Amino acid sequence: MRPLFSLALPIAVIALYWHVGLTAKAQLSTQIIAISGQAAPGGNGLLYVFDPPALNDAGQVAFLAFLTGTLRGAQDNEGIFRGADPQLTQISRKGQTGEPVGFNPSVAINGSSQVLFVPGLPGGFSGGRISLGTGA
Repeated sequence: MRPLFSLALPIAVIALYWHVGLTAKAQLSTQIIAISGQAAPGGNGLLYVFDPPALNDAGQVAFLAFLTGTLRGAQDNEGIFRGADPQLTQISRKGQTGEPVGFNPSVAINGSSQVLFVPGLPGGFSGGRISLGTGA
């Protein structure tokens, strides 16, 4: 006896129904937090390339960005930033006095807008310190 339908059909129909139901009820929106070519906070350089961001429940995003056109070239071309439409805040910047020579791309952000990151320090990348910043 041959089955009337294959197992793949109900799964596809359920997936299609779930997707259609979700989009029909959800109010989708997109906010641009940062975009390549945007001026970095403070005006020193342009945001160029982004590493994967972290998101908190308040809709704030934290991320590592590489910059182009900075005043000191490779000495200040990375930063950790926090953003929420429409404001972008610098948390830490490569080359700041007492600050890192680079960053590990992993970041986290909590509900108090604090950003956790691992800076690279002179003489060794990462592993020497974990920093928490607010960019206040």
